[in-house]
Amino acid sequence: MLRTSLCSLVGAGLGFGLGFILVMLIPGRPSASDTGAVVVFLGGLLAVGGAIAGAVIGGAAELVQYLRRRDEAERDRKGS
Repeated sequence: MLRTSLCSLVGAGLGFGLGFILVMLIPGRPSASDTGAVVVFLGGLLAVGGAIAGAVIGGAAELVQYLRRRDEAERDRKGS
């Protein structure tokens, strides 16, 4: 559960950072209020996508770890 939450938070942060960088790379000199609104909107959208992707990756990693532990425990039980 910890890995899923951590990956979700990291994914959200990276998504928002990517949105911020993309908006800052747009050529031209828009007003500050427009830039702020676009950063929040685009960053929020990418943060949601990053959070979902991070949760899926973290959940898959936890599932793989669980299955490995289960297989090792079963092997140890049969070996004893």
